[in-house]
Amino acid sequence: MVRFLGNCTVRQAPMGNAQPMFQFKEGRSVLQLIGPDASLDSNIANANIVPNGVTIVCQDDGPVFEVDSGTDGAAVTLSCKDVAIFNPPTGKYPVWINKSSQNEFYLNFDNCYIKSYNGLPVFSFSGDGHEVTFIARFTYFGATGDGSNLIVDLTSMALDNTKYAGQVNLQNNIFEIDDDATRSTDGGIFYSSLGANAVPDLWIVNTGNNRFQSWATVTGGVYNVWNDASANTPLGTIIFQNDSPSISNFSAFTSPGPVTVLGVPMTSPVKLRPSFRINKA
Repeated sequence: MVRFLGNCTVRQAPMGNAQPMFQFKEGRSVLQLIGPDASLDSNIANANIVPNGVTIVCQDDGPVFEVDSGTDGAAVTLSCKDVAIFNPPTGKYPVWINKSSQNEFYLNFDNCYIKSYNGLPVFSFSGDGHEVTFIARFTYFGATGDGSNLIVDLTSMALDNTKYAGQVNLQNNIFEIDDDATRSTDGGIFYSSLGANAVPDLWIVNTGNNRFQSWATVTGGVYNVWNDASANTPLGTIIFQNDSPSISNFSAFTSPGPVTVLGVPMTSPVKLRPSFRINKA
């Protein structure tokens, strides 16, 4: 566990060779990052500016978090509270990547500010046979630049082929593609490629009061809250259970598609104004 007691910016020194800032290497890997508050006024291009809160920035040639193949078959836990996390504007990697298979991933974010630059996803998952639990509350997830601008890229990952292998709980978050971004390809906040053999109810997504917004210049492609790249993924593979309304300024789901909505309908597309300097939904 790393606990930050004051305002600070933590920068990874240039190392090259795709070296991550934090690496999960062994079975039963756990990392907790806890700060006094997530910085909303951090300037990641200027090392002399000390933010009001905690900012974590990786080097250009490497991710913030990497899961090594040495964790195959093990549980991997990342828990972040009251911190801001970035890859830099000149970065080559997403914030999170993994090189492993058959993990039990547990990712938890509470009152964080997380942003990916250069058109890269925030999270990029790969490998086979995983189980995933993803929890986010009062957190801002952002992407910008020219590229896919995905928040969670699942296209190179296969879950364990059992019911409820993927579980997501989203409460009072903002997911944003900002106005410096250009979107030219299909994508989504969550983007998967599950296919015809996916079992029913593979992904269960519980949501309440989330805001999904894009201000990007759009030159092509379809972008949704959850988009699946496989035309053969059956309906009901992804279940969205909305306990209370969530909103989006773009179409939430493709129809026909793999997503079934239960509970309160998702309100989309609706006109929204940008939520400047805010990481609370």
